[in-house]
Parts: sequence; structure tokens; C-alpha cells
Amino acid sequence: MFTTHDILWGSVAPAIIALVVMFLAHLPPRRDRSTQPWGPALAIAGGFAVAFVALAGRPTFPPNAVEGWLVYMGVVAVLVGALATLKNKPRWLVPLLSVAVLAATAWLLARPLALRFTRAETWTMTGVLAAMMIVWWLAIDRLSARVRGPAIPVLLTIYAGATIPILVNAHSQTFGQFAAASAAALAGIAIMSFWFRDLSLARGGVLALTIVLLGVVACAHFYLNLSLRDAVLVFVAPIGLWAGEIVPTRSKAVRFAVAAVVMLGILAIPLVPALSGLKQMMQEQTDSYSY
Repeated sequence: MFTTHDILWGSVAPAIIALVVMFLAHLPPRRDRSTQPWGPALAIAGGFAVAFVALAGRPTFPPNAVEGWLVYMGVVAVLVGALATLKNKPRWLVPLLSVAVLAATAWLLARPLALRFTRAETWTMTGVLAAMMIVWWLAIDRLSARVRGPAIPVLLTIYAGATIPILVNAHSQTFGQFAAASAAALAGIAIMSFWFRDLSLARGGVLALTIVLLGVVACAHFYLNLSLRDAVLVFVAPIGLWAGEIVPTRSKAVRFAVAAVVMLGILAIPLVPALSGLKQMMQEQTDSYSY
């Protein structure tokens, strides 16, 4: 299903970019070095941009395809992460800019819906998408600031990887490849998190991930065949990671397991049928080749 070119540029390149960027974001490379907020943002947005250009071509400005906006808004997320690095700034500035960026992203992704729906319906869908992206960013960003180290990057890598077959089953291999780029970048960050114990995706990385991954999911629902139920479940699943924080135990392993079980339990609802559908499709292709 995926060619060598797809794997190289859609997975290997984003992972390498993430490894290099995260090393640079922790200079000097001490184990207790705090993450520079621009690092995870650049790792995720940069990995996505490289994969996008290699797989779908360089987006024009304005983009011909609505998903092209995700490349440009990813750049904005990196700028917000760079601003978060600065000292002596108002505490409200980065959160306010993050909310504005997510609202703008939702508006850009939903604009073409005006060709199929009324103005009121389009604005309603834009508002719902913006609200969901903001809630997702707020929940995961706070969780990333609270739980440092490998747990959150590893869990989000699993999450992004699980969205691949869901998106491919929605009749878009390209969107699945975009999700694979996010998963690969997160995997690179997760690898580095086992050395840099204070690594965090907060204040930049989660913002970039919200844009490039949830943006793809939104596009798959609006313009492809991803059902509303499956899109909502994909949005909600990572918020279930907070379950690990309410377990009455100090064991990190137990908290990690609870968070993973809750997230995967929600994801299983769209994931199992997607895997079944892909298996059937591959079987049909195999049967057709045998004739």
C-alpha cells in the first residue's frame, strides 16, 4: 500500500528531523535540561511540512487544496513556540495567541464548506471545529506540562499511529501518510524523551500537533468519508489520557497503563472497523491479481 518513497519521506524523514531538532532544543545536552518550546513545535510541524511537500507537492499560497493551509499554520505554531521561549512576556500572551491560531485554522479549513452549506451552517461548523481544537489543545497541553518525560510523547505516538488506518479507510491514503508523518515525528520526540527527563510538548508542540493532525482529521470528515462519529471519537480519545492522573496511585507505570487503556478503548470503536475494512480491501485486491 505504501511505497518506499512514501515510507522514506512520510515516516523516516520526519523522525530524523524530530531527533535532530529535539537535540538542538536541549542544548547544552544535559539530562535535566528543560525543553525549549520551539523544539517540539518545529519537530512536528517541520516533519509534517517535509512529508506534505514530498507526498502532495509544495502548497501554493493560497493553497489549491484546503489541507495545504496546515503547512502554513504549522509555521505559525513554531513562531508561537519561539515566542514562548522568550522571558519577561505576559503569561496570557502565548495562550491567547494559541487560541487565535486554532480559531484561524478552523476558519481556513471550513471555508470551502460554504459552497455546499448555508452561511449559518458553515459558521456553526467552523465554531464547533474551533471549540473542539481549542479544548483538545488545552487538555493535552496542560497534561504535557504536568507529566514530563516519555509518557505523553509515547502515548501520543501510539494515538497518531492509530489514526493512520482510520484515515486510510476513509478513502485517503495521502491523509493516512500525513498522520504517519505526525506519528514518526512524535516517535522521534519520544526517543529523545528517554534521555531528556524534563522534556515536554507544552507551549508549542501540542499546538503544532493540534493543527497538523487534528486538522487532517477534520479535513477527512469535511471533504472525505470519515464519519462524524469516528471524527469525534478520534478527537476525544487523547483527552482520556487524563484518566491516568486521577488514579489513586503514585506508580507511573500504573498511570501510564490506565491512560493507554482508556485512550485505546475509545479509539478501538473507529479503529477495529477500519482495520477490518482495510483487510477486506487488500483481500479483494489480492483476489483480483490472481485472475
